[in-house]
Amino acid sequence: MRLIVVEDEPIAREGLCALLAAEPRVDVVGAFASADAARHGLRDTLPDAMFVDVEMPGEGGMDLVRSMPAISRPHVVFVTAHENYAAEAFDVQAIDYVLKPIDDQRIAQAVDRVRRVVEMNARDRTNLALMDRKADDYSDDDRRLKRISARVGDKLVVMKLGDVSWIEADGDYMRVHSKGRVLLVRMTMRELELRLDPTVFVRAHRSAVVNVDFVASVDLLPHGEHVATLSDGARVRIGRSYKPPLFAALGDGT
Repeated sequence: MRLIVVEDEPIAREGLCALLAAEPRVDVVGAFASADAARHGLRDTLPDAMFVDVEMPGEGGMDLVRSMPAISRPHVVFVTAHENYAAEAFDVQAIDYVLKPIDDQRIAQAVDRVRRVVEMNARDRTNLALMDRKADDYSDDDRRLKRISARVGDKLVVMKLGDVSWIEADGDYMRVHSKGRVLLVRMTMRELELRLDPTVFVRAHRSAVVNVDFVASVDLLPHGEHVATLSDGARVRIGRSYKPPLFAALGDGT
């Protein structure tokens, strides 16, 4: 498993690299002192995950993660001395949030969590490769999914993506909502987003994607918390970090 470290303090950076390198089947392929250096280094290192400090001079770790498209960025573990960023960390789908001072046991736990997600995604990619053989399920132009299916008992249940109002993560599965029905599909949010049309399906928060054509209204609540009401009656919370792209997709230019 390929990992990088983003930490501005040299001693802390070296210590974290040493702890990670001591873990079995881990290759530390890069260590960077700033967000900008990490951004450029990602092109060469192609890591599975990055261990990132939150507070750094200039651009912080949280800003770095938010600047990267969710479907293409490595998995993220934040390593920080500050507890107050935890909610924001998991809003951007961080795998773990490790508080300093760190030790080998806590790092081992974080690495294990990353490894489980990486291995699960590898299995999902195998499933997607099998799905690719069904060329009629994708458009000719961009190979996006047009329909999604799953076995339910002795039936193969099929849903057209155009009829899907929203999709939510449920452990190792995705719950696909369409016309009052729910289909449970074994796939991660990360892998599913690679096959969805990003102009139609937009992330509302770390565990939900909405079809913008089904959004009837948005309740603008205090403290940056918003809730979308869909035309089928479903109500989906909107995470603060996902508000700008979702509102842009809804045509809000403010």
